[in-house]
Amino acid sequence: MTAPNADEAMEDETTKTVMIVDDDPLILTTMRDGLQRAGYDVWSAGSAEEALELTRDAMPDAALIDMRMPGMSGLELAETLLDRAPVAVVFLSAYDDLELVREAATQGAYGYLVKPALIRHIVPAIEAAMVRARDVAQIEDEQERLRGALEGQQEISVAVGIMMERHRMSRNAAFNYLRSEARSQRRKLRDVANEYIAAEERLNRADD
Repeated sequence: MTAPNADEAMEDETTKTVMIVDDDPLILTTMRDGLQRAGYDVWSAGSAEEALELTRDAMPDAALIDMRMPGMSGLELAETLLDRAPVAVVFLSAYDDLELVREAATQGAYGYLVKPALIRHIVPAIEAAMVRARDVAQIEDEQERLRGALEGQQEISVAVGIMMERHRMSRNAAFNYLRSEARSQRRKLRDVANEYIAAEERLNRADD
């Protein structure tokens, strides 16, 4: 197992990190040497378990994973890694692994290469996978932001409704009051709305 070298990583923060996971020592060494010559920071592991140990504190930009290994399979390893971060996973497979590759693609893998793969084929596959992984991460971040915005709007609407009912205010007047409170307290409007909702819930429990 070749562990990440923190000092080397600090020398060039733009260097992309690729992790290779294969139980064949010859393939592992050949690909590691070739990718290092291509300019990548390379981590190597002879099993999925070693790969998990390598990624305990940091994640690579991309991972080349053999699909069939003793113990935890490449597919299981990929699923574990992708649950933690949007790693650009590229599978190394034999011809008879195509059904597994199709299954893996539906779960977040970004490509596959048939062994033995040449470095001149591996590098474009890695680069394409990293671009796709970044695009997917950006889309997921935007979706999360939109979900948060929608939830915030719902909470603000509930708080406005509470104020309309409690204080006999119009919708515009209730909203403007909440906004004025948020500005004067230098807080987010959503946070002020949540405070009013929580106060209403406490009053309802007291009435019960």
